[in-house]
Amino acid sequence: MDIFIKKFLIIKYKNMSQIYEEMSQYDYSSDDYIDELKNPYSKLIGSFLIEYSRLEHELNISIADLVFDDCHDLGYHIIEKMRMSNKIYFYYKYSLRVEVVMGEQNKKFLKKIYNNLRSLNKFRNIIAHADWCTLDKQMNVRTSIITDDESGIVKFKKVKVTLKNIEQNIKLIGKVLVDLDKYYEKRCF
Repeated sequence: MDIFIKKFLIIKYKNMSQIYEEMSQYDYSSDDYIDELKNPYSKLIGSFLIEYSRLEHELNISIADLVFDDCHDLGYHIIEKMRMSNKIYFYYKYSLRVEVVMGEQNKKFLKKIYNNLRSLNKFRNIIAHADWCTLDKQMNVRTSIITDDESGIVKFKKVKVTLKNIEQNIKLIGKVLVDLDKYYEKRCF
């Protein structure tokens, strides 16, 4: 790291830590390290995004089934303009209401699905919006620029994203896909 970055604030978030760096005057970052790791990172990032797309598709179908099991168009009308975070929230709240009516047998399982969906959505946003040319040897990558409201100091939020993190999240997508299907079966049969 160069001399223009003043200090660090490290925050732990689940399996990832977030670092906030303050910029003094100029933003100097080297993209040399990402060039060394481009192949393994791009392969896993691509796989993650494809699997995440599959997850979003399955969530769309799950919502459509939940809204009206005889056809999907009503459910798709509802979710047409929703962001993924809104779909996750809608799926959870609507399913929760169904659970209350049906006796709450699967409430914990539903909560697990909800938490995993939220975690995957957060990770997807990190992957999709990361400034990959800022990846450093500690595997921290910038994910956003923040200006302090009181001091006006520019800060860079960095998150540790390792190849292992990406692989774990790909596996988690697979588990959530299975859980969505299991929840549908438990709810309907």
